[in-house]
Amino acid sequence: SATFDLSPGKYVLICNIPGHYKDGMYTALEVKSSSDSKGGSVRVSLGESFIKADSPSQAAGSTTFEVSNTGKSSHNFVVIRTDLSPEKLVTN
Repeated sequence: SATFDLSPGKYVLICNIPGHYKDGMYTALEVKSSSDSKGGSVRVSLGESFIKADSPSQAAGSTTFEVSNTGKSSHNFVVIRTDLSPEKLVTN
């Protein structure tokens, strides 16, 4: 698990192991303004060619990502704030 203080905006969750993003290991997450800014938790599954979050949105604030690898390969988990859609990120 990892905890971040997320401000409102658009984020992309990716695996940054070479080739994994290109193979589809990414998903979008929108962080929305909240009157209490409590944040919360997001469960994330990593596997061959996918990243799945239990929700496409999250309240702003302290957010804990509970990440599990359900695949056979090793994977990394990276959170990126961007206005680009997930498939538009540059991955050179």
